[in-house]
Amino acid sequence: MNEKKQHLDDTITSKKQHIKELKLKQQILQKEIIHVVKEIKDESDWCYVATRGSKNGHTLNGGSPIHQTSHFNIEKNHPDFIAIGGTSGENDRYVKTPHAAYEFKIPIEQIGFEDEYGFFIQVFDGDDVMTYPNEHSGKYPQKIPSPKQWGVMISPDHSISSEHFNQN
Repeated sequence: MNEKKQHLDDTITSKKQHIKELKLKQQILQKEIIHVVKEIKDESDWCYVATRGSKNGHTLNGGSPIHQTSHFNIEKNHPDFIAIGGTSGENDRYVKTPHAAYEFKIPIEQIGFEDEYGFFIQVFDGDDVMTYPNEHSGKYPQKIPSPKQWGVMISPDHSISSEHFNQN
């Protein structure tokens, strides 16, 4: 009888240890899932596209479950959105040599008022892809990296704020 009791006690102890190990593995997996979810772009992530030689830009919004589109969907452009790609040079006060230039007017209503904005640039030159931040440069095609890997554009004087916007 004592032998059976000891065997049952050992089995229970073994099962309890196994349950602890499973719970630890579950916690590790949950952390990994949270990390992966943070990598996926959500509805608060916006990308704006301009093509050289064009005045018709595109708006992309995060939240797509489709990995092949870098988790972005094409959205209808905001009426105030402007994206122009062209060549700058002779009228450029900084660089007189002709070079690619892109200009955007992004409606604040779409991206909201923040002190910091994620910032990622991707320029295609033939098969080469140049980016900021640089670590995403390489050969075409490139996916849009996770916003966690973008650079940051900062408004150091907090000039991009709703109060400033509403005063104009």
